[in-house]
Amino acid sequence: MSLLHVVVRQQDGEARPVTPPMVPGRAFPSRSKPDRR
Repeated sequence: MSLLHVVVRQQDGEARPVTPPMVPGRAFPSRSKPDRR
């Protein structure tokens, strides 16, 4: 759970503007980021 938290926190900055509608998913931005790129 620590690893997920760290990855989500580091990508939180880029995941927020990149996927604002997925902000409530916080756990999805990690997989959504690479999917959109």
